[in-house]
Formats: sequence, structure tokens, C-alpha cells
Amino acid sequence: NMASAELLRRGWHLTEKSITELDTNEKGNIVNIVKKTLDADLNDIGEKWLDEDINKDKIDYVKGPGVLQLQKLRDISSPSDNEYPQEIPSICLLTLTDGHISCSAVTLEPIKELRLNTPPGSKVLLSGTVEVQANFLLLSNKNTRFLGGRVESLAGPWELKKSLAKELETSAIVREDRGPPPFVPFGQNIASDLLLSLKKDNFVSLRKNKEKKSTVEDVQFQQQRQTAVKEAVQTKIAKENINAYGGVKYVYGGVKYVYGGERYQYGGDKYASGGEKFLNHDRDLARIM
Repeated sequence: NMASAELLRRGWHLTEKSITELDTNEKGNIVNIVKKTLDADLNDIGEKWLDEDINKDKIDYVKGPGVLQLQKLRDISSPSDNEYPQEIPSICLLTLTDGHISCSAVTLEPIKELRLNTPPGSKVLLSGTVEVQANFLLLSNKNTRFLGGRVESLAGPWELKKSLAKELETSAIVREDRGPPPFVPFGQNIASDLLLSLKKDNFVSLRKNKEKKSTVEDVQFQQQRQTAVKEAVQTKIAKENINAYGGVKYVYGGVKYVYGGERYQYGGDKYASGGEKFLNHDRDLARIM
């Protein structure tokens, strides 16, 4: 029909079924059909028109007009770790699809209206003859025009993922887990809440941890010191209660006696000659102290 022919002339390779659905209530209005198509996913409505050998280094050029859908876009004119990439990159690596076959393309110059924040699902129109080298389409403003469009099922998740990644990166910077501090343009003051956050989360917490560690070490040292002092005092008292008289050893405490090395019972208690066992214990304890 006339709608199909006009869409094809404009580079839209669509299935007959999708054209019929898009033309519902439009009565052949091509402008309205194109608006709907810009926001539709070519994976659902596109007709295959790219050559299957485009990724096999067998194709030298692609003949337009033909509309392709953006799948991925990456700036290759700046280092991958560049914190502030160009909003309009000079050289981009793109992954494009007709809904069936995907191919790679590289921009030889900044393409008008093509930005780093261009979401997947956006459409580009190839016109004339587009050269292919090493399986890459060579795009320029002479053979490529950005059409736009928004496929919500593709753009929504992509934007959410990008937003979460940015929040995680910002949080990591504040915690100083990784990455440099956030950039502050010259002539502007650093937000006081950021400084307070850095101080609160790092310096104060480090000091508290150090104080906590010191307190635990002090308590352990005091306990060990008191135990050592107590044992030393007991050893001293025990030695003072041990006396030697005339070469005869005895224990003097008002109750226990050892005399002449003889073994005897007094008050129902047994005592060993010379108190040697008790003296050996004291010597070992004193040596440790």
C-alpha cells in the first residue's frame, strides 16, 4: 500500500503486520505513523535489511536509506577512567540493529544531536552509501542523521541503572572507600555538610576506635599488674613464715610444726619433714615474677 511504500522511501523497513497496526486510526498519515515508530522497538516491528555478512568482513559498504536502532554507545575519544567525559564525544563506538542483525559503527566526527546520554532505542537514519571497514560502519554527518525516539522498555532500565551507578559512586567517594572526592568548580565553596560527613565518618570514628582499643589494653594491663602484685605479696608473706633454727626446718604459724625431719601428727593433721614441697613452690613462683 501507499503507507508501506512511503515508509520504505524514508528508510523505515517494517513488517507488513506492524505497519497495519501502526496505521490503525491514522488513515495513512505518514507523519503520525513515523512518530509512533520512533517510540517503538525495532526488535518487535523491524524487517531485516542489513546483509548477514556485515560482521564477516565481506561487506565494503551499506546502501541507504535505512533506519537503525541504537543498542550501545561508548565514547572512545577519551580515556575510560576520565571522570568528566565530553558531552558531545568526537569519536563514538555504536552498536546498531535493524531488529534482526546487529552491527558496529564508529563516528568519524561528532554527529549532530548524538550525545553520551542518548538512551538505547533511539533511531538513526543512514543515507547514501556508508563505507564499511573491518566490519565497522564509518559514520559522518554526510551519511548519518539522528532521529531520536524513546523506547520506554529500553530507555527506562538503562536510565535507572545509570542513576544507581552514579549514586553508588558518590556514596563510595564520601566514605572514601574508593575514588577521588567529588569535583567542585573553581570559585565555589565546598558544602559544609560534605565536610562534616567526611569528618564524622572518618576522623572521629578512627579516633573513637583508637580510644576504644587503648581502653581495652589499659584494662588488660591493670588486671595483669594486680595479679602479679598479689602473687608477689603472697610469696613474700609465705617466705617470712619460713624460718630456719639450728639447721632444723619448721613451719611457724601457731598450728603446723615440722621438727628434725621426723614425721608426726598434731591435731589430726599430717606434716612432711623440712617443708621442702612448699619451699620449692615458692622458688618457682619467685623465679617467674
